[in-house]
Amino acid sequence: MDISSSSPASLHLLSSSDFRTISPRFVDVSSATQNSSKSTQTETGSPSSNNASDDSSSTASKQKDLQQSQAYQQAISELKSRDQHVKAHEQAHLGASGGYATSAASYTYQVGPDGRRYAVGGEVGIDTSPVQGDPAATIQKAHIIQRAALAPSDPSSQDLRVHAQAVQMEIQASQQLKQQENTDTSANTSKQNSATEDEDSGNSVSESQSVDASRLNFEIRLKVNS
Repeated sequence: MDISSSSPASLHLLSSSDFRTISPRFVDVSSATQNSSKSTQTETGSPSSNNASDDSSSTASKQKDLQQSQAYQQAISELKSRDQHVKAHEQAHLGASGGYATSAASYTYQVGPDGRRYAVGGEVGIDTSPVQGDPAATIQKAHIIQRAALAPSDPSSQDLRVHAQAVQMEIQASQQLKQQENTDTSANTSKQNSATEDEDSGNSVSESQSVDASRLNFEIRLKVNS
């Protein structure tokens, strides 16, 4: 499936990429039965030869009908199994999507020999856009998308591509977060240095005032003594 270029971005978690279409291996049993009935009603030769021919034709017809019935049942069994597998696959994606699914599961169907529709493929849309201005939240989102992509027991090739993109999104967000932390650390260090300089300046003024006060006391004592 194509990756949507709209915002938010959307990828599709698929279960159908490796699925082949099942060709219904069956024929119309009723027509075969009618042909068999017609052949038994045809009269050629003597009564004894007709009976032998009828018995042989009847046996062959029964064998053919049995084979057709087995093929019919096998085709339906395969389609039922595929239907259950596909739906379980997509539900696993949805269950692990953490609210980032952009759509419910959608399916492609094949009509079986019994006239019923069976799911043979499916997909779930999931939002893969980063959280703007919040790399930490983007990392958490990437983790959820990764789990959703690998939630089924047999992830498809498209599921693996979604997982790889979520890993890349996590890496980029981690780099942004590190840069953000470095910037905050530098700003805090600058503030601390500025505060230290102000404190040193205040201490220098206090020391200067203390020296001036000592000189004044010394001068006063000198005057008294004189």
